[in-house]
Amino acid sequence: MGKKLLVVTAGTVAASVGQTLLKQMKAHPNSDLTVMARYIDTAYLPNRNSNLRKGEWFHLSIDPRYMEAVYEERENYPLINNMLFPGLLPGTSTVGGGSIRYNGAAAVEVKRNDLRRWLGASMTELARQGDGSTNISVALIVSAVGATGSGSLEHLIDVIVDAASFADVHSVDQSTIRCDVYILQPSQDATDLGLANTLALYAELAASQLSGGSTRNYQGRKIMIGWGSDTALSSIDQLREVAATIVRLSTDPTSQFAAEFQEREVDNHVLRELDPLNNLPMHLSLATVVTISLGRLQEQIVQRDVNRLVNSLVFDSSGGGSGIGENVLLGRFADALAGESAEDRYQKLLEYLSEPVHLVDALRRIDGLVNSKGTPEGEKGAKMQSLWRETADEIRQGRHRIRDFALSFASNALLELDRAKGERICQGNVSLTELREEYRALQSTLAGVLKVAREDVGSTVNDGNVTRQYQALGGIWPLRLINRKTKLRRLAGVIRRNLQEHLQETTRASAIEVLNRLEQRCAEIGRNLDIVLGKLRRKRDDDQRFSNSATKFSLESGNSMNIVALSTLDEMNEYAAQVSIFTSENNGPEQLAEFRQWLQGRPELEALFRGNLDQLMGVITSYTQEKVREAMEKHSILDILHRSGEDMLHRRFIEADKKAKALVSYSEDFAPERREAWHVAAFYRNEEQYAELLDAMEEAFPQGQCKLLYSNDPAEIAVFYYVDGVPMSAVNDLKGRCLDAFLKRRLQWQKHKSILDSNHPVGSIGGLNQRVGVPIFSGRDAEERVQASGVIKSLYQRRGKEVGTYRIEELPEFAEPGKTAPGGSLNGKTEPLFGSKIDPVQAADTLNGNGHNGTTAPAGAGEEAPADPSVVERKGSNDSI
Repeated sequence: MGKKLLVVTAGTVAASVGQTLLKQMKAHPNSDLTVMARYIDTAYLPNRNSNLRKGEWFHLSIDPRYMEAVYEERENYPLINNMLFPGLLPGTSTVGGGSIRYNGAAAVEVKRNDLRRWLGASMTELARQGDGSTNISVALIVSAVGATGSGSLEHLIDVIVDAASFADVHSVDQSTIRCDVYILQPSQDATDLGLANTLALYAELAASQLSGGSTRNYQGRKIMIGWGSDTALSSIDQLREVAATIVRLSTDPTSQFAAEFQEREVDNHVLRELDPLNNLPMHLSLATVVTISLGRLQEQIVQRDVNRLVNSLVFDSSGGGSGIGENVLLGRFADALAGESAEDRYQKLLEYLSEPVHLVDALRRIDGLVNSKGTPEGEKGAKMQSLWRETADEIRQGRHRIRDFALSFASNALLELDRAKGERICQGNVSLTELREEYRALQSTLAGVLKVAREDVGSTVNDGNVTRQYQALGGIWPLRLINRKTKLRRLAGVIRRNLQEHLQETTRASAIEVLNRLEQRCAEIGRNLDIVLGKLRRKRDDDQRFSNSATKFSLESGNSMNIVALSTLDEMNEYAAQVSIFTSENNGPEQLAEFRQWLQGRPELEALFRGNLDQLMGVITSYTQEKVREAMEKHSILDILHRSGEDMLHRRFIEADKKAKALVSYSEDFAPERREAWHVAAFYRNEEQYAELLDAMEEAFPQGQCKLLYSNDPAEIAVFYYVDGVPMSAVNDLKGRCLDAFLKRRLQWQKHKSILDSNHPVGSIGGLNQRVGVPIFSGRDAEERVQASGVIKSLYQRRGKEVGTYRIEELPEFAEPGKTAPGGSLNGKTEPLFGSKIDPVQAADTLNGNGHNGTTAPAGAGEEAPADPSVVERKGSNDSI
């Protein structure tokens, strides 16, 4: 059964993941997933991606004047009032939220109604697609470091749930919406503010979980996807690919894993329980997907074939032309322009265009008079003279019929010139370059005929010859009877020539007009073809994909979590020969002709002549992808691995097992209640292949917990690893560099926020950053919720070596829940709490008003802190970002 997924991205990096997901969906046509992507950002996204269409993205902007008005009457806006910091106005501009979470969160609240309507409309549109089912799931993708995603996450979830309710959509077998949140972790080069934002995000999520504030009526995991730590990805491009793959395969019904993943979320009560060590929520999940596929080979095969098609269609001298290019096109007008020379073609055109006057009838009557018997020659001459004058008048009166006929011919000829472009490409097997030469030759031929026609303009018809020949009939000659007959024939001949000259003179203007139009259209077509060819040549020269030398395949997949099934270039070339649209050099011309026939009549063909490169490349690429995919359906990844060697599947599974680890570094000792699972999703045709997969899995995955699931996609085998039930205290980054950056930023805020004046609020972006700092939290209500929950205090108990020491009175996050910071006293003692040589577990219990509960702290949990509590020091070398 198919499934519908609405992907909502918040922030610029998250938007790139959504776009990569759509690209992956095109590469996996067997998918049962219908995806719609919608993008939210405080930045103006079309500046970064001009392909976004209206309605696909939402700008989280705040009008400063509106915000000032709301602040003055904030009691009338309870949701916004709860989150406002006194004297501090949230704001965004066209460049974004300045990495200030407060700005992203406030923008959602300011735009809540518009955002809800927009998301609801998107859900309704998605529901109408396909079978019209209203069963929709949501994947919300955010980055942990920026203003938009990190700051707005909880507010966005709230809006998404409301939008689903208003749109009356829900997820399969659920009365509400399923919304999985995919959180992109910070990289190694993240800024200090980005790390602090990350910690604040998870602290707010944990506090909401503890306070019951996250119990909105929806289901779904919070999945961390990391890059930058020991097990992380090396670039943002890899992050996009991996994150998109995790979203795709964890939701696509093509693989049985999607159902397994969803059902386990419901069963894993650990996601709704508290960590027994720190009483922190264990609501976080980690997911990793390792794919065994052809990597970029399919893309490379398609591009190579596209490259060849483009070269054949545009640049090559394929020999499809006749070698006499002008005659190929001119032959379409053979009735009107036949001849060996320009003069011959001009005369032929005059004859053709003068047909509406029917001069043949008059000439036939003249011949009849000459040969008639019983009529004296003098009388014949008079009748012939009268017929001449009558016919000459008819010719002069017939100029309108001639012009109408000429215009009709010109219109049809112009259409034929345009139609000939497609026919020559698709049926004549010529390239665009060759076609340009054919039109150049035709234009040259027409220009030559036009020159002859223009030179003829100065000539006039001499009627005196007719008059003199008629007068000669009455002259006295020896052998008078014979001479009269001769003179009569001479008169008939002169009249014939004279009438033909009159007809040509009358037709000449129309002929010149026709030639002008045809020559100008050829010139216009030629100029357009020159422009198109120029663009395509530049694109070919600038883009390596169009290079004829780009024929070698790369073993690199561009994704560190993808294992390429084929390991050598020879294997790739052999496989490519099986699935390429060019199965062999001998069949190449036939397959090129097949493509041209397929292209004929399609509107995209006109894109070739308009110079619309994107549309042209789109249709060629789509054709190639379809053909290659059809061929690849006959060769599953399992088939390919089997042909590569008996142990190849086992070897690839061993590689996958090494990679199927958490992408976010965490301590298993601090996640004792976690639930881990391993799955392999693969396409297999029969019991023999099923057994082959099971045998390889048993040898490769020593934990013995890996489960085989069926997939409809023959193009990849996916190895899934995920873990549920991870508290933030188990995540090394959160209790290490992120916590340290957070505490430093919070200390700065506590020391300098006093300069804010609630009666004279200032904007959050600008000089304030240097004078005050930023609140880090997404709002005053979130700050109070975190402080009341004791999340930061509990996390500090398990801090990493990167984190320095702080006095209890310095930060309200260290105060006992529900109380202000007690000035550093603990149970009446004056020694500072943090930095003292006490057991962190005992300290936590003491602060919570409890005795030690006997829980054994994990190894390393009681690491001694510095003895001198009066100095806020930083330990470790990872503080520099």
